[in-house]
Amino acid sequence: MTIRLISASLLLAAFAPLVQAATELQGFAYDRRSGELLYTEQHRMAFAEQTLQSHRVRYLDPDGEVFVEKTLDYSRHPYAPDFGLHDLRDGYREGGAVTDEGYRLYRQDREGAPQRDARVKLGPELVVDAGFDRYVKAHLPELLEQERGQFRMAVPGHLTSLRFRIRLLDREPLFGLPAVSFRVEPASLLRLFTDHIDITYDSSTGRLLRYVGISNIRDSQGDRHDVRIDFPPEGQHNPPAERQ
Repeated sequence: MTIRLISASLLLAAFAPLVQAATELQGFAYDRRSGELLYTEQHRMAFAEQTLQSHRVRYLDPDGEVFVEKTLDYSRHPYAPDFGLHDLRDGYREGGAVTDEGYRLYRQDREGAPQRDARVKLGPELVVDAGFDRYVKAHLPELLEQERGQFRMAVPGHLTSLRFRIRLLDREPLFGLPAVSFRVEPASLLRLFTDHIDITYDSSTGRLLRYVGISNIRDSQGDRHDVRIDFPPEGQHNPPAERQ
């Protein structure tokens, strides 16, 4: 089991007339070794009555061409959205959805390849894909106070879920904003054989400012990128305060 798949698992309202606001932001993914810009993330999130309903992400290469798309629907679970990622280069797909029998994960390695799927236990602590960002925002006050926590994260690449732990690293400013950084790693001894993920949030607003670790986006060889993704304040527009 590789950290590249585990970490990668670390991005429309039901009734259109209820949508009151939308947030748009950009993330810039750089190779951790060379500093080269690998891709740009364009996020658009739709809110209904200040509650996040849907989230769409487009991934653009340095030439501005979209090569991966992802959609998420939070209408059935606050932290485990229905989601689907599609790599337009080779047809790779992964995703998941809430069902009566649990949370269904699926993966298709390329266009025309057989699709594999499995179900994991669905509960209030299950975190899926970008639902992790929402989980951290919702629990930020207690994470700041207790400086640690645990949750279960789905790993679509392995069609399973694992328990992770999160702990406070530091409270150093970033982009001129008050910020707090956390380290995320498996809660089991698996962490001795895998890399961690570091995430930084604006401690006053709960906005994600930086992600450092393995990406959910693959390179031309099919390996997950090792990245630093920055979400600078100037890349965010009109974010409403979310009501959980």
